[in-house]
Order: sequence, then C-alpha cells, then structure tokens
Amino acid sequence: MRLFVQARAAKEDLRKQYVKCKDISSQRHALIDKFLENEGWKDYENLESKIDSNIATLEDQETHIKLLHDTDKIDSFEALDLQQKSRIKLDIEGDKNFKFLMVSSIKDVELILFMASCLMARGLLSHFIRQILDGPLMLSEMIDWFKKQKKMLIFKVDFEKAFDSVSWKYLDHMLHVIGFGLTWRSWIRSCLESSWTSILVNGSPTSEFSVKCGLWQGDPLSPFLFIIFIEGLHMALMEASHFGLIRGIKIGSSDITLSHIFYTYDVVITTEWSSLDMDNSIRVL
Repeated sequence: MRLFVQARAAKEDLRKQYVKCKDISSQRHALIDKFLENEGWKDYENLESKIDSNIATLEDQETHIKLLHDTDKIDSFEALDLQQKSRIKLDIEGDKNFKFLMVSSIKDVELILFMASCLMARGLLSHFIRQILDGPLMLSEMIDWFKKQKKMLIFKVDFEKAFDSVSWKYLDHMLHVIGFGLTWRSWIRSCLESSWTSILVNGSPTSEFSVKCGLWQGDPLSPFLFIIFIEGLHMALMEASHFGLIRGIKIGSSDITLSHIFYTYDVVITTEWSSLDMDNSIRVL
C-alpha cells in the first residue's frame, strides 16, 4: 500500500513538472519568434558582409552587437528547452545505464532491503547470498509438492554449532583435493597457526608457544574456507547417491534426482521413506 501511494505521488509530481515545463517552453518560443521577426535580424547577413568589407557605419556596428546578444539569448533558450525535455525523458524512460526493479510482493521488497543491508566480506558477491536464500524457498516448494504426492524422508543437520570446531587436517585435505598448491595451503595455514603467546605463572611469563586456532565465525576468511569444508560433504553425498546408498527423490516428471540441499549453515538430506536410506545418510555424516 505504501509503495502504491508513493508511486501515485511521484506520478502527480511528474505531471506538474510536465505542465510547468510546457508553459516555460511556450514562453521561450514566443521570445524566439519575437527576435526572428525583428527587422534588424533580417539584415543580419548584410551587416556581416559590411563588417567584413570594412564599410559598416557606427550604427551598423551597434545593431550588429545587439543582434549578437539576441542570438546568444536564442541559443540559451533553446539549450534550456532541450535540457528540460531531456529531464522529463529521463524521469519517464530512465537512463540507459539504469533499470527500474519491479517487485511483485512485500517479501521481494524485504529481500531487497536485506541484500542492501548485508555486510559481506571483500570479494563475496551478492549472488552468493541470493543463492543461500533460495534454499529454503526450494525446500518449501518441494515439501508442498510431496504432501500431495507421496512420502519422503527429510534429514536436517545444523552446522552452526560445529562451525568453530572444524578440523584443520580435514580442511587441508580438501584444499589438496580441490587443487590448491602447497604455497596457497601454507599461506592459509599460516593464518591459523602463526600466533604465539605466553602465560603468566606467579607473575612471571612462561616461554612462548604456538597457538593453533581453527575457523571462527566473523573471520573474513571463514566463509570461503567453510564452503570448501562443505564441498567435502557434498562430494560424499553425491558419491553415495551415485552408488544407490542414498536414493534421493525425483522432482515432478523429470529425471532430476535431488538428494540434498545446502543453505546457510544447514544441510537438508532428502530421500525416499526408508530406514536404510536414513542409516546410510548417518554413516556419510
């Protein structure tokens, strides 16, 4: 409702601006016609030729200067007229480098506002957040469809609590499997293992020792490394689905089989209603 009222007010302002521009434009054209009807203006070319031939009188020179001022006024009026028309065209059609986003529901507006308020790490695109938010929508539509068709098993795992206890050895193994070289892996390892500290014992510091920290929420590096960590689970679930250990579910009449969905810190395993599939899913985890 608020968007409708704002759009209606903007339309009214645009109409008033158009009427005002039309009145100003008619006044400018009247002044231009008045200048063109001036008898001295008709002799402008003759005055130009006289001045070029050095036979112009003092009166001719004064008339020529006056006509030059009138010419400048006409040019300025035409420039203002074109500028005003271009502003109205911009308000109606918009600039070629910009597009107006048409939203269809309040949820779309809330999603856009959320995207604008996200504080993402450098290098993290908004498309990444958009894909994360698409997960619950896909799952909700899938559940609604299966309620009318047949049974299915949904197994949800929350990784948020396990985020701070990710094994570095497993993460280093995944970096190696994906194809990261030794240099890159050593750089990432140094970010986690380069800290040194000491402890005060009876007021005296002990010798320094290395502190190895894992991933923690809020670290700019954590989202990227956590994606790599999740990639290992994704590969394991895909392999289990390939060998028939987790059968997954078929969506609609297509041959697409969906076995799991990732979004935010959760993974949802979807498969047929079978205790064997549930046991195999637990074994993969």
